[in-house]
Amino acid sequence: MLKTTLIILLVLAAVLIGGGSYYYFEIYQPEKYAASALLLYQKLESAGLQPDTSLLAGAADYEKALKILDGRIKMLESIKKDLAAIEIPKKMENYQKEFLEYIDFELLQHKNAASSGLFVKAVSDLYKSIQVIYKVDEDRTKINTIGDLQKLWDENVVQIKFASIEMFRKEIKELENPSFPELKTLWDGASPVFDLVLKKIKTFDPKLPLGQIGNAFTPAEQKQLDIYTKNLEKFLKALETLTQKYSAYDLLAFKYFPDATPAEISERSLKFYQSIQKLKERYGK
Repeated sequence: MLKTTLIILLVLAAVLIGGGSYYYFEIYQPEKYAASALLLYQKLESAGLQPDTSLLAGAADYEKALKILDGRIKMLESIKKDLAAIEIPKKMENYQKEFLEYIDFELLQHKNAASSGLFVKAVSDLYKSIQVIYKVDEDRTKINTIGDLQKLWDENVVQIKFASIEMFRKEIKELENPSFPELKTLWDGASPVFDLVLKKIKTFDPKLPLGQIGNAFTPAEQKQLDIYTKNLEKFLKALETLTQKYSAYDLLAFKYFPDATPAEISERSLKFYQSIQKLKERYGK
């Protein structure tokens, strides 16, 4: 009798343990994973699945576009880190894979846009700094002395050199009409003009009225200046074309993302959305 009772108890224990294991692995763990994953999706959804272009002040607001991209990159990296920390039941591995692939793809898009944005912002900054000198050369009502001219050139040449360093820091291989190497060649043929002119105007007394400067350059210097100026005009035209082509709105729309077509991007987004919907239908409460 005692032996029979012991056998019954062991059988009951085995059933209970087996049932408990089934509940833990097949019900509890998947539900726990789904709840955690869906919370992260809500975080992503509340931030907007795409950058908010309404925050831009205009097509040339590259600075704001870069801030938006930086914030979203940090948000995506945070989600990826939290997602990787979730315990993954075997039956949920496909959901995890789909989520991580989507986050990785979004990060790649955002980082590429940020890289392009840094380049175009430098293009815009360089164009504006050069235009300041051009406009003063055309309208000298605000420049009375050589000292005024020296100050303006000193300040803007520093900005021009900084913007040019940023602009050519990293090659943008996707750039066309002009290409990145073509742009660099134009710049190399034009940039010496700034040192040439700045060096020359610094030889004059700052107190000297601008109208008394006359022709400051020797015939040889003037010939070289004409070559540099002609190259600079070509370079400025190229910069103007780039600022018109690469708007801040297009950067946030990932228009210049080279690793996937718009159709492929839409397909990937749809696939992820469908995966999340299945997760909600099965485990959402």
